[in-house]
Amino acid sequence: MVPSRFFPTDEELGKRDDNRKQPWRRRGSMAGSGPLRYRCRRRRIVPVIFLICALVFYVTRRGGFTEWTVAFGDSSSPYEEPTGRPPVGHDDQVQANIPNKHYYDGPLRFFRLAASLRHIDHPYGGQKHSRHVLFAASSLKSASSLIPMACEMAHWDRNYVHIILLGRNNLSLKDVQEINGVDPATCDVMWHDGRSDFAEYSTEKRAQRSIAAAIMHVNMVLSPRAVIIDDPTEEDAFFVTGIRAKVHELGLSLIEIPRKAAESLRWITRLDSSSLRAWNIPTIDILVHAPTDSSGSLIGMIKSLQATDYKGLPTPRLIIELPANAEPFTLMFLDNLEWPPPSSSPSTSRRPNQLILRRRLPSRHLTPEESSLRFMEGFFPSKPGNHAVFVVSAQTQLSPTFYHYLYFTLLEYRYGQVSSSLMGISLDVPDTHLNGSAPFTQPLSSDIRSKKYHTSKDSPAPFLWQAPNANAALYFGDKWLELQSFLTQRISAFHDGKKTSPRTKIVSPTLPAWTEYFLELMRARGYSMLYPGLLSASHSLVTVHTELSNPPDDFPPANLDLPDPLSDTPNPRGLPRDPPTSSPPDLSEPSEPFLPASFSSTPLHTELPLADSQPLHVLLPWDGDLPELIDLPLLSHAGEETKMSATIDAATAFADTFRVDVGGCDADAAATKRTSGRRGSTADDLFCLDERE
Repeated sequence: MVPSRFFPTDEELGKRDDNRKQPWRRRGSMAGSGPLRYRCRRRRIVPVIFLICALVFYVTRRGGFTEWTVAFGDSSSPYEEPTGRPPVGHDDQVQANIPNKHYYDGPLRFFRLAASLRHIDHPYGGQKHSRHVLFAASSLKSASSLIPMACEMAHWDRNYVHIILLGRNNLSLKDVQEINGVDPATCDVMWHDGRSDFAEYSTEKRAQRSIAAAIMHVNMVLSPRAVIIDDPTEEDAFFVTGIRAKVHELGLSLIEIPRKAAESLRWITRLDSSSLRAWNIPTIDILVHAPTDSSGSLIGMIKSLQATDYKGLPTPRLIIELPANAEPFTLMFLDNLEWPPPSSSPSTSRRPNQLILRRRLPSRHLTPEESSLRFMEGFFPSKPGNHAVFVVSAQTQLSPTFYHYLYFTLLEYRYGQVSSSLMGISLDVPDTHLNGSAPFTQPLSSDIRSKKYHTSKDSPAPFLWQAPNANAALYFGDKWLELQSFLTQRISAFHDGKKTSPRTKIVSPTLPAWTEYFLELMRARGYSMLYPGLLSASHSLVTVHTELSNPPDDFPPANLDLPDPLSDTPNPRGLPRDPPTSSPPDLSEPSEPFLPASFSSTPLHTELPLADSQPLHVLLPWDGDLPELIDLPLLSHAGEETKMSATIDAATAFADTFRVDVGGCDADAAATKRTSGRRGSTADDLFCLDERE
């Protein structure tokens, strides 16, 4: 309950100021007093009285200092809310003669708001700890759209849910509830009437001020972490303007539900207030690395991006890296590509272009480490904690709901359940283990630690795996910076003059070379990726077309018969030739950090049908209820189920060995690096490059 001292009592509301004044007493005569002294005093008092009168006139007649002149009242007060038409002043008389009845611009008084705010069970708490979420509506049509979503959010019991009715309509809260079929037994929502006195007669400016004032007073009590409203085109203009400005001023999160998108966005009712608070915080870039001879698959992937549902969500920026010999048909398609796609926003205004094209310059065939460096240079987070990159291959086709899933899990597991060991979110579940030598079996719902998610029908469950993904995966910005630091020092350590033996390659050569470096860092840190689970094993968020796939440009095919370097016969792959050598290469001095793969490199990936445009909560198991990270099955890089404690121990042992074998540290330096730990998004603690110099 809110302390009664927060609101003035009814008696205090009706008291006149002069009841509290002390009787004026003449001071005793003092030396120097006389008619001149009293005349000087009167000269000072007259301007002060005039100023006070002017301020009173401004406040009462012009609505000045509106938010500070709001009076609270309730039905038990002897001063009940006035009914009928508001009083007409000199300036209002002119507008009263106009057919439009919105003429009143007097001071604001909220007679109904205090009654509900006094009964809040969990007030205050501040933004950091608040669990309150506020649904706000001015239009009755918008209220009808938001009420089912608010009731469903209350059903999941992760937030304290409130609905506030604002605007000019004069229906009571009880009438609004009855019209929308609200049953208090099944809809545990706190209702607030935030309409001011004479709301239906208010001018546009007064109505707008009343929205801002009501939100301010609600924020003083609730400190809501998010405010949810209907599509601005369905709402009153004064409501949209007032609430946007006030929410921005208070630093709250504003979520606008697009027209006809309430069903597709029902997954937001499963999020807690911390996740909803971060609604407008994440920034996502889509990074596409197009290999040679991938025109058809690249265009197909981009078309699936264009057909994706982005309504209600920030549209990501699209970065496409083209090969040096990009096909003319691809360039023609990209020349006409519009991004963001028109379907992502109903606005007809011109939107900024968020498409970035990069084309590699012709050069000799890149080595795996050079290719990895170039790939990592394709993205740099502006705000590492809130900027992420979605890496997608040209052979991948995406479901229309993939972006909703990506945003849903990002908000839940990045801002709701915070875990420093989570490196990113994958949308693709591979058919084989990392080395491609054995089939991979996805964990089921019965493997989840919490029995809450054990159902009679075992469905593919989300899980954590210490394995990178190159087909469709989101990587967090701070982890990406750490990867850049790791890769830079990893390659420098191999080429700095001290002989370092190449390490055994673990990742299949069907995956890009950079995945091997990602895996090393994941093993040294104990990082893992979140992999998805869907209600049906026959549908997927992504599908990979292996019939169109080409081997990565990082590795030339093992069975490629390269012609004599001295011959004029063109290279069958069209690659620039290395300078001719008079002797075979010296294999005793390896030029790459990893030994060539000795296992099969045949790409294997079952092409599952894509999940259609059903709402996300329908596609996900458990009606879209995301389990906690600590309950999910955790797999090592070898695909074996493990525990977090074992993962931490394995990471510590791997990092110690890595510092000595690769990082250039001796035993003492390795121990020092281990105890000092890492600072920020760097991998400095894994290397001793300064000691080598």
